[in-house]
Amino acid sequence: MTDTPNGPKIGISISNFQDSTLRRVRQLGITTVHSSGGIPSPNTNFGVEKHLPWTEKTLGSDMKALHTHGMKMGAKMITGFPNAIYGRPGRD
Repeated sequence: MTDTPNGPKIGISISNFQDSTLRRVRQLGITTVHSSGGIPSPNTNFGVEKHLPWTEKTLGSDMKALHTHGMKMGAKMITGFPNAIYGRPGRD
């Protein structure tokens, strides 16, 4: 089963944009992916703070890798600011 232009999109979450990962996902017939802000680390709240803010360079390389494999980004989740999410002191 593959995506259709006007139908639902089958997506999968990926944590890296390496060739081997993207080939595996594309072989499943998936053309839309979603991803978080980066590689998790056990030393931070969500593990991706060091990857923020996103830049044109970092997002561009992800998008180029996807395009090379005939895929696109459906959503890019942003994490790493729990004080703002939960209305805690220090959120500003």
